[in-house]
Amino acid sequence: MQFLLRVKGVILLEHSFQDIAGNKIELTFNPTDFCIDCSDVLLFPFYDNGIVMTKHPRGLELPGGKIEQGELAIQAAIREMWEETGGILSGLMEIGQYSINQVGDRTIVKAIYWAKVSHFVPQPSGYETNGYELVPTSVNVQQVQFSPFVKDAVFSLTLEHIKQLEIGSNGKFSYFDR
Repeated sequence: MQFLLRVKGVILLEHSFQDIAGNKIELTFNPTDFCIDCSDVLLFPFYDNGIVMTKHPRGLELPGGKIEQGELAIQAAIREMWEETGGILSGLMEIGQYSINQVGDRTIVKAIYWAKVSHFVPQPSGYETNGYELVPTSVNVQQVQFSPFVKDAVFSLTLEHIKQLEIGSNGKFSYFDR
C-alpha cells in the first residue's frame, strides 16, 4: 500500500509492505510522522560517488544498529558508522523512519539517515563487521553477496527518495557531491 504527500515539491511517500520474514514494514519520509522513540538507526552513507556498505558475515549491508541507553539517535548514527566502517561523517540528516512490526507483538522503529562520509580511519577491532565496500548507486541488492536485510523495499524506496531531496547551499542536492 502506498500513500502520497507532496511538500515543497518533494513527494513524501508512505509505504506499507512485508519483509522476507513476513513482518509488516511501515516506511515514511514525512517528518510529521517521525517519532522520537526510535530503537535503531540505519544509514545511507555516500562517499566518492558510491554507497558505503559494511562487510558483514551475512553479506553487504548498510551501517546501522541499536541506539544505546542515554544516546540520541544522531549519536548512534555517528557511532555505528565509525564502528562498522571506520567512516567519519561530514554530513548527516534524518530523512525517514520505518517500523518493523514483528510477529509476536514486538515493534522496532528505525531512524533513516542520509550521510556524507568525509574520510575513513582504521576501523576499531572487536566488532562484527570487516570494513566497508563502495557500491554504485545503481546497485542491484538482490545479488547473492548482499545481506537479506537490504533485500526488502526499504533500500530501493529510500534511495529513490534521496534522489529527490534538495540538500546544500546551491539549492541542488547531489548524493555524488558534484
